[in-house]
Amino acid sequence: IEKFKNDRWVVLNNKSNYGVAKGNNQGIRKSILDGNDYTLLLNNDTTFPQNFFYGLTNFALKKSKEIVVPEIFFYDYPEQLWCNGGYFSTLRGYTGVHYDRNLTKEYSKDRESCEYAPTCAMLIKNSVFSRIGLMDEYYFAYWDDTDFCMRLKKSGLKIFIDHSSYLYHKVGLSTGGPRSKFTVYITSRNRLYFISKFYGIYTLIAWLPIFIGLYIYKFLIISFSPMNFLIALEGSWHYFNKFRKQGYC
Repeated sequence: IEKFKNDRWVVLNNKSNYGVAKGNNQGIRKSILDGNDYTLLLNNDTTFPQNFFYGLTNFALKKSKEIVVPEIFFYDYPEQLWCNGGYFSTLRGYTGVHYDRNLTKEYSKDRESCEYAPTCAMLIKNSVFSRIGLMDEYYFAYWDDTDFCMRLKKSGLKIFIDHSSYLYHKVGLSTGGPRSKFTVYITSRNRLYFISKFYGIYTLIAWLPIFIGLYIYKFLIISFSPMNFLIALEGSWHYFNKFRKQGYC
């Protein structure tokens, strides 16, 4: 980015990897400090058409929307949707579920708004952050956007979908994919933190056997990866051993 030599670009260099949530917060704070009205959270593993920024911003300004997301397609399968908005599912461990995943555009539904969407591409009015706060940096990566969307929901704020804007997402590229050691560890840890934060420790305890059963099914029966099963247990233990002692649950 620095090679473009454009005064409009501001690069904030870190000496170490602070994680997605803290990295987003650095950009948000800089955006607010510079007096901007909106901040666009955008993953580095995305590609988009030339008019993407204009289209998304124009939609937000013209329709007076505070939070706007585009349609997101798989980079490797550009005809298939990865996310077209989403919702929170109690039956799936309170996680966010994508609408229209793996569907083509012709079979998708043009919903006006939703309660969940990943922050890999989300335009947010800066006044929203003063109402619900910034990204929770304890997540480091994964579930930080789920947390943010839950706070939006609890504050009565909707996420609007601009169906004329779209991009392509190289899903999981930055972390080695859904079966990488990092992804398995961090998601198993953060899932417990999210549930205890919003639903309490007793709900977490009730769900813990279900999650362990899920790990057995995914890593010992389906893919037969004992190492990933142990990593998932390690991530869960990390939460109880560290986060609980620090009073985050």
